Amino acid sequence: MIIKKLNIKAFGKIKDKEIELKKGFNIIYGENEKGKSTIQGFMRVMLYGMSLNKKSLRENDRKRFTPWSGEKPCGEMIIKNKNEDILIKRDFGGTKRDDEALVINNITGEEIKVDKISPGRDLLGLSINGFLKTLFIGQLSLGIAGDKDDEILHKLSNLENLNHDDVSYQSALKILEDYKKIWTSQRKGGKLNDLREQLELLNSEYREALSLNEGNIEDNITLNKLKDQRELVVKDIKALELYKKHIKKIKLNKEYNDILQYLRKTKELKSMKGKVQEGLGEKQDNLNEEFLQKLWNDYYSYNELRSLYEKLKGKYSKLKIEEEDFQIKLEKYEGFLTLEDDVNSKVRALIEERDLLKNNLKQYEEIENEITNIEKKLKSIEVNKEKLNIISEIKEKSKEKFSVYEEKLKELKYFLNSNDIDYDTLSKEKSINKNINVYRGVTIIGFGLLTIAIIIMIIISSVKPLILGAIGIIISLYSTTNGNKLSVSKNIINIEKNKKEKLDKINMELESIEEELKDLAYRAETKDFKTLFLKIKEYEDIENNEEYLKIKLESKMLSINNEDLKSNLIKNEKFIDFILSHTKCRDENEFFEKYNDYKNVLHDYSLIKRELIEKKELIDSQDKLVNEKFKSIKTKLESLNKNHITFDRIEDEIKDLWEKLKIKNSIEKELYQVENSYKLLLKDRDLEDIKNEIGEIAEGSFKEDFNNEEEIEESYKKKNNELVQIEKKLRDVDNSINNRFSGKRDAWQIMQQIVSVKEEILNGEEEVEILDLALENLRLSFKEVQKSFGPKLNKRVKEIFREVTDNAYDEVKVGEDYGMLVRDNLSSELVDIQSLSNGCEDQLYFSLRIALLDMLFAKEETVPIILDESFVQYDDNRLKNTLDFLYEYSKHKQVILCTCQNREIKIMNKFNDVNIVYL
Repeated sequence: MIIKKLNIKAFGKIKDKEIELKKGFNIIYGENEKGKSTIQGFMRVMLYGMSLNKKSLRENDRKRFTPWSGEKPCGEMIIKNKNEDILIKRDFGGTKRDDEALVINNITGEEIKVDKISPGRDLLGLSINGFLKTLFIGQLSLGIAGDKDDEILHKLSNLENLNHDDVSYQSALKILEDYKKIWTSQRKGGKLNDLREQLELLNSEYREALSLNEGNIEDNITLNKLKDQRELVVKDIKALELYKKHIKKIKLNKEYNDILQYLRKTKELKSMKGKVQEGLGEKQDNLNEEFLQKLWNDYYSYNELRSLYEKLKGKYSKLKIEEEDFQIKLEKYEGFLTLEDDVNSKVRALIEERDLLKNNLKQYEEIENEITNIEKKLKSIEVNKEKLNIISEIKEKSKEKFSVYEEKLKELKYFLNSNDIDYDTLSKEKSINKNINVYRGVTIIGFGLLTIAIIIMIIISSVKPLILGAIGIIISLYSTTNGNKLSVSKNIINIEKNKKEKLDKINMELESIEEELKDLAYRAETKDFKTLFLKIKEYEDIENNEEYLKIKLESKMLSINNEDLKSNLIKNEKFIDFILSHTKCRDENEFFEKYNDYKNVLHDYSLIKRELIEKKELIDSQDKLVNEKFKSIKTKLESLNKNHITFDRIEDEIKDLWEKLKIKNSIEKELYQVENSYKLLLKDRDLEDIKNEIGEIAEGSFKEDFNNEEEIEESYKKKNNELVQIEKKLRDVDNSINNRFSGKRDAWQIMQQIVSVKEEILNGEEEVEILDLALENLRLSFKEVQKSFGPKLNKRVKEIFREVTDNAYDEVKVGEDYGMLVRDNLSSELVDIQSLSNGCEDQLYFSLRIALLDMLFAKEETVPIILDESFVQYDDNRLKNTLDFLYEYSKHKQVILCTCQNREIKIMNKFNDVNIVYL
């Protein structure tokens, strides 16, 4: 992509400005405040839009680039992308929502399918951050800082690993982290948190269900008691009517009925107890709620441990299969097994050294050719000097005369520029001298008449001679006045005469020098002294060139010593060939590819081996726990004489025993109370004797003794009231029993869901563990990839840096956060970039940016590099080197340099194809 034309309609202080740009090197020149930075900002904004609102005016694009007139910032930019002319038209409002953008084919008007808000992302393949770190260089902004989600490093890693950049390490990392958040997010929605909360709620529900079961048993006992009470009260009410007739036997009848009631109740309870005991089995000494709870806990724990044990065995089997697969894979890399761990880095270093040695040998060959050429040139110079031998004899004298001649010419030029000779005035000299003499004679005559008049007046004592004196005075004054005027003209003439005399003198001196120069030209066998001057200049150029070539020859001769290089190169290539042969690789690329594959396989193999050991230890531990729980369950079942029960029926059996045990305990408690009451009522009497004594009213049931009918009536009312209260209590208890489990689940159903949720939690924790392992491997892999492209980046930065600094530094190392170290050629020490001068630091960052561009974009892929006053800290030599480099670079990329410095213009004027735009 290249930028062809800018049409700035209103942007900052610029209005209605068109700028044409070419494919190669472009310079936009203007003094400060002429709008260079605004133009650079215009190109950035057209590609990536306005920056987010910021408080700083310099960082807030909307405030900075909105014209003072209040117009909307707007404009157009024509670019060429893949042989297609594209027009980008943008209008910017007060907010991002008010912005308008259009991206179309400039020929057909067809809309281009790119991101209108940030078309640069699609056209250049870079986000705004990547653009600012590579293609866009603002004032004093050559430095690059790393960040957490560095787009450039990710692109380089993808390009290195996959040969394209459409697979993002950051995207893969985000997918894994997002999937992990599904399980572990601390906020609402974390699946593990939800499952743990669900488990807590289920445990609470299970405890509530157990509590409800206990309450239900108590309510059933209460219900039975109330029914018995109701039956007794009804009988009492019916019997009260007979009480008047049987008042004496009523008390005995009451006792008899009570005894019968407890006797029946005792028989019923004993019968119920017998049935329950039959269900509980023969051995009941150890059977209690605590025992059953322990049995249930053992059974539940056994199931969980057994399930986990089976899963671990399944995973272990899969890992064993994977281990065997990796062992087969490692057999393909037999040659790598005996090599050192860092052989990859050593081979890279050897290849880099080999390339450097070859390059140095090539340079030595070039130096030898240069020496041959220099010697030929020196021989040619000797021949030319012999032809100009006479020049050497008269050179110094001629130069001296030319120097004097030049000074006289300057003097003549200065004199003519500052003095204008009036030749008309000089021609009037004789006439003026004659008139001056006439006026002098008239003045004398006038003074003579005045003198005569005074003498006559003294002699004759008369005033008449005064007329003659007045005439003499008038004549004298007239002639004196005109004479003075003529004297002024004469002075002017004298000044012009002096000028002419000085001019004549300079001309005579020039003529004299020219004669001497002509004589020297004759000796030098040249046609005139002008040709002599050119011959002397030619001779001096020959001498200077000869001296330069001799110095250069001496320098080149000193640098020739390539025997050690050849020896080192042979050793280097032998070692590389040995490594390639040992690992059965055709070339270095296959070696590195196989090595990376080998390291990946070895790394995965070590992880599987480690995981196998961990899983084996866990399986052994789990097997021990399972067996312990199994033995505990068998022991408890044997104590109940139920060791014949299969494990799939244990859960149902425990629930059944639990319910029967609760019923048995309830019956025993009630039986104990009934038997005690029965014994107290009987009082060691015979029941049949009591019945015979009661006689006719044996069917009655009386609980009180009455002395009269009023007491009977009162008791009758009380019994009716009591019956009402009992009926009410019966309804309440019955409702409680019927509604207690409304919307509630049984404890065994809740326990089943608890087991299921715990299994989900275990699976989730395993998922998180797997995701953590995947994330760790992804990050480790990314770092390995970074290590692979790091040497390439270092090498390219070093090549560029050496070119722009005249080989002042021999090595460059670039860190992950773009921090850099350089090796100084003089001290041979690694130096931190912070200890370099500002200009050198800028050159190093410039080299880094260009190296990043070379790795991100193919050589034939044209992209624009935009610079704004980027070389203000460079000295003249550094600037020349850098601009020469950029000129060569612009043959493949578009360079747009904004500057207010004349020195850039002067340096680049030597190239005819540089496009210079003056603001």
